[in-house]
Amino acid sequence: MPTRSVNLKMILDRSAKGDGVRRALWTTHAAVNEAVAEIERVLLLCRGESYVNSDGEVVPRERVRKQALALARRAQKNNGRTSKTGTDGEILDALRKLYESIVPSCKIDTEGRPAKGDAKQIGNSFASPLMDAKSEGFQSVFDKILDPPPKWIGEMDAGKPGWEKHSIAWARSEESQRLQRAPGSPSAWVRRLRKDQPWQGSFVEDQAKKRREVCGVPALMRRLKQDFRYPATALPTDCVAHSRKGGRPKPVGPVGGPPRGRSPSLLGKPESPRCQGTSPSR
Repeated sequence: MPTRSVNLKMILDRSAKGDGVRRALWTTHAAVNEAVAEIERVLLLCRGESYVNSDGEVVPRERVRKQALALARRAQKNNGRTSKTGTDGEILDALRKLYESIVPSCKIDTEGRPAKGDAKQIGNSFASPLMDAKSEGFQSVFDKILDPPPKWIGEMDAGKPGWEKHSIAWARSEESQRLQRAPGSPSAWVRRLRKDQPWQGSFVEDQAKKRREVCGVPALMRRLKQDFRYPATALPTDCVAHSRKGGRPKPVGPVGGPPRGRSPSLLGKPESPRCQGTSPSR
């Protein structure tokens, strides 16, 4: 779907009458800045390697991993896990894989170049499962995989007579109807079935494809959410209140708006991911 960006210029009343509008705009801008900085911080923890912050100080790997574990354990507790689940090594490994899924450029492709990814698509896909404990993001594919598969598939593979009749009977079953009613764009086998075209081969291919898909990000997210009770509710609200001494950073300018000529960042000098010995994405 094509996206069109439109730049708008806001002209605010600088008199006392416009104080409310300026205050609301500043508050919104401040909240967005704070959230972005917090997400960046958590990504650095998931990365699990040393980096250089904006003050030129090296944040050592050991400190990063310690903070990552503290964040994960806190998320487990916030999500209702009464005891620790997963070893420190298992959690750190899962967090690293999560980072690699969100920042694919940290990996090298077969040609020796940073792997590519669509930042907008990745952001849209991960936002809900990372921040909403009730999100089903990446999990719906599991409901579309049949285990065990319909018996007619084995009959078809073995060339037994009557398999086609059995497949047609299965297509009318509740199990099949559930797959056909699944939200989203219908699979190729469903479209062929609706057009009275041979669909059985497409169904087998679709099931094989989905089994391959779940071995990647869906399986990782299921493990994080079900086994480790992480990461939902770890970003960004529960982090902000606990991650920095003294609580939330205070604005650098007056409440009515940022001073002229200055960036409206609330975080002073955040620890930016300028990593020692690697590109920023790694």
